[in-house]
Amino acid sequence: MTLVPLHDPLRLATYTPISPADVIVFREGDYAVAVDGKTKEVIARSTDHADVLREAVNHVHAEYGGGKIHLDPREYIIESLVDVPGQPYKAGILLKDNTILEGSGIGATVLKLGDAVGGSVIAFESVHRVAIMNLKIDGNKANNTDSGVDGDLCGIRGHASWGSVIRDVWIVNTVREGLYVTNCGWNCYEDVIVQYAGRTGIELDSPDYLTAVDLKALNNDLYGIELVGGATREELIATILGGEVYGNAHHGVHVIHTVGGEIIGITSRANGSPDYRQDGILVEDTEGLAIIGCHAYENYRCGIYVYSSDRVAVIGCKALNNNQAGYSDGHGIRLYDATYCIVKGNLAYDNQDTPKQQYGVSEEGASDYNLIIGNILKPNAVGGLTTVGTNTVQANNIT
Repeated sequence: MTLVPLHDPLRLATYTPISPADVIVFREGDYAVAVDGKTKEVIARSTDHADVLREAVNHVHAEYGGGKIHLDPREYIIESLVDVPGQPYKAGILLKDNTILEGSGIGATVLKLGDAVGGSVIAFESVHRVAIMNLKIDGNKANNTDSGVDGDLCGIRGHASWGSVIRDVWIVNTVREGLYVTNCGWNCYEDVIVQYAGRTGIELDSPDYLTAVDLKALNNDLYGIELVGGATREELIATILGGEVYGNAHHGVHVIHTVGGEIIGITSRANGSPDYRQDGILVEDTEGLAIIGCHAYENYRCGIYVYSSDRVAVIGCKALNNNQAGYSDGHGIRLYDATYCIVKGNLAYDNQDTPKQQYGVSEEGASDYNLIIGNILKPNAVGGLTTVGTNTVQANNIT
């Protein structure tokens, strides 16, 4: 192998690799170059940036059984794809076991899908212990066409993998989902921002032992964040802690078919549209979920809506100035066909000059056996609280 030419000949000589398996990727004019961080030898050099990145993954896997690939600041164009094993979609970069893909910062290192390429930018399939950190992904939505294939054209697509970490990643302009992960366990996602996705910003299907911290899903064309169990209710161990969900066309947060889990401290604001008339947080066909300390305000219809669900706790939340569309079923907190739920210690009111949020808490349909206590529920457009359940307990509410 030959040493790669450099703008700064001393840069690699003085670079201290984080581990013997470290690989450095950088731009040299129109070329992307991958160099072994220990030997300083060239692994790959090509105008096909995706191919260079794939060779970097192959190198750390073959030589060291895994390692860290560091991407220097610059934009890397993904113009070629590989098959994702067992899946109907392709990806530009396919991670292998024990691989860390690390950029130089979310505003510095950019992986951008090329024009009319199709495919997801990064994928991991049936692997263990992968990490994606400190970079930006641009799905180039304006110059790619939706294939209609589930899992295609995402920013990051993960499936059937364990021990994945995604941290300090900004995903924009994907044709379909920004971050789409299915059937993965022991995962940690932190400080992930998804904007302007053509579908859901962050979709988490059947995760187990998931910790997600400070997610931001902004201005996406479907849901902001969706947490999904199976085809019917499925027990999950999942915690979503903190973050912001803003300006999404459908629900801000959608939880469906799950048993267990917590959503803590999320702000869900200004979600919904005339096409969908939806809610800040929707919980549907779910059992045993805790919604704690969330802030749902100025959404198109309801702030927090618990539908056809059991044993859901809504505690210490604020539902403010919702029902911006002025519907008759737009409330701060709404229970519909919901049983054995707890609504406690919430603030649900509308302080606009002309209130639109109908009730602070509205219990409807076949709802019963709910506990609604200690809430501040005034002012609102119609009233503080309405209930239908003959066995529902309400106490110490200010209406």
